[in-house]
Amino acid sequence: MGSVDSINSRSLNKIGVPWGIVTNGSPIQQTVVENLGMYREASAVVVSSLVELRKPDKRIFELAMSLVAGELSADKFLFVGDNPTADIVGASEAGNKTAWLSRCREWAVGNCNPDVVIESVGELAGVISA
Repeated sequence: MGSVDSINSRSLNKIGVPWGIVTNGSPIQQTVVENLGMYREASAVVVSSLVELRKPDKRIFELAMSLVAGELSADKFLFVGDNPTADIVGASEAGNKTAWLSRCREWAVGNCNPDVVIESVGELAGVISA
């Protein structure tokens, strides 16, 4: 998953939903995740520069899926992201369901649509329980 804050990550853990972080960035991203305390809570943290893959390459999503829940099929994963191309198109190509964190922006990618559009991460609980 992308873009998850610590309050919602605790909620996901409390109800037994495994989740992870996939981020394009330098190794510093790993330190940021650790400093936020999310490294202990996430089932997986995948930093592009450390695995030599970058979103939207579907292989980075496949790697994250294998670390989060191994044998589950790709369509059982919901990837949440705020970048239409890197996050939503990439995760869709990996077979994931997608939730676009729009932050009040209009969708501008013509050949792919997110499964769900949310304005804030706080809306995830309703999406997951539905």
